[in-house]
Amino acid sequence: MVETNQTTNYRARTWPGAIALAALVALSAGCQTANFRARDLPTTLAAGTVPDLRTVDLGQLGGRSYDTNRIYMGDVLGVQVATGAEKQAPELWQLRVREDGAVDVPLVGPVTVARMNLQEAENAIRTASMQRQVFRHPAVGISITERNVNRITVAGAVNEPKEYEIPATGSTLMTALLAAGGLNEKANRYVEVRQPVGGQIIGGQRNRVAQASFAGPNGMPNSVNAFNASAGAPNEQVVRVDLLSAVTSGTGNIYLNDGAVVTVEEQPPRFVHVIGLVRQQQRVEIPPGENVRLTDAIALAGGTSMSPVIADKVHIVRKRPEQNDTVVIKASIREAKRNSRENIVLAPDDVVAVEETPLTFTLGTLQGLLGIGVNGLNQLR
Repeated sequence: MVETNQTTNYRARTWPGAIALAALVALSAGCQTANFRARDLPTTLAAGTVPDLRTVDLGQLGGRSYDTNRIYMGDVLGVQVATGAEKQAPELWQLRVREDGAVDVPLVGPVTVARMNLQEAENAIRTASMQRQVFRHPAVGISITERNVNRITVAGAVNEPKEYEIPATGSTLMTALLAAGGLNEKANRYVEVRQPVGGQIIGGQRNRVAQASFAGPNGMPNSVNAFNASAGAPNEQVVRVDLLSAVTSGTGNIYLNDGAVVTVEEQPPRFVHVIGLVRQQQRVEIPPGENVRLTDAIALAGGTSMSPVIADKVHIVRKRPEQNDTVVIKASIREAKRNSRENIVLAPDDVVAVEETPLTFTLGTLQGLLGIGVNGLNQLR
């Protein structure tokens, strides 16, 4: 979470139509008694702060780790079999591990090696060659010359969106997000994972929120509690993951199959409206991942058009969450500068109205009649 009173990074835009509409709302609210003081605002009406997703530790996604010393389907192995009768070095065969976990060794035939380490695979080929009476006591050497990779596309609110080749042994959501440089400042908390699953259906039914299981290399499963899971196109699975919840629980490190598409959703645009006794009535865009407070919004509007000693009364019109009515929050600019409880965080679509009072009306009238400049009124600071 990032909060700042600095205004240089904010973008303020003037939208006449929106300001006019906001003004009508604020003026109608101005005839009412304010429902709440800012410092006494109930938590149910307080604006929720927006976390900066860039600070999320993606390493906490959890999930199964894979032994990089073991052999998995799709890997290419360098295999040599020496009998002792050769007059020159034995040939080095390049053999790819089949989908069923076996390699086709010349003269020997298929031998299962998937999920074995190198020594275990060498023993398996040696044993098979002797049992099949191909060689008597061969010496077998194996190396992994090429790892199988999954091609994963990472899009949306990441620093480097593009397609990545990720070793199949570690083809997880965490690895893909880290490969893309992590989340950027526009990132929302939700990530959509869309991937081919060979006709697999979540939980045995389509469009069911369930425990979603994803097969990894050589059938190694990795399961996560899918917050929203559904079957997309035929032979496609779609899962929407809440990153914050997944990081907390350590259950969101989904295995990504070849061809998966990971999309980090972006935060929707957020605005507040500033009207009344300010220099520039504006619709102010709140930067992604940041929060704007009452004094920030007024500063973005160029400050008050009169001295804050005079123009101090503020009404904030806020829509009740999940309801159609609004509440009016009464605040003081002077108090907001001294007390953080008074300097409340603004919610999207709040209307901040620096209100007219009998004193500001009188001084404004005198200013017009006598030609007293704004600088003269500011001497009252």
